[in-house]
Amino acid sequence: MPIREEIKELLKVVAEMTSGNTERTVSDKLICRQFTKIPPHEVKNWLDVLCSEGLIKEVTPQHNVVDFKQYSITQKGLGLPATN
Repeated sequence: MPIREEIKELLKVVAEMTSGNTERTVSDKLICRQFTKIPPHEVKNWLDVLCSEGLIKEVTPQHNVVDFKQYSITQKGLGLPATN
């Protein structure tokens, strides 16, 4: 599977895990568990790509010290026009 296809699959997983709700978040650890054949550092690199393209966003957890990142899907990631 080419990398772009894997990144598209990752976007689909984030959308499913958040139920398509831009207010819900999911941790990178839970996301990585969905890709058992791919090293977690690679999945995290792809999450960075999706963030840089505005398809998902990193959400700062309310706790000061955490060992994971939280992500949510964006309107753009859902294929919807952005709202202001």
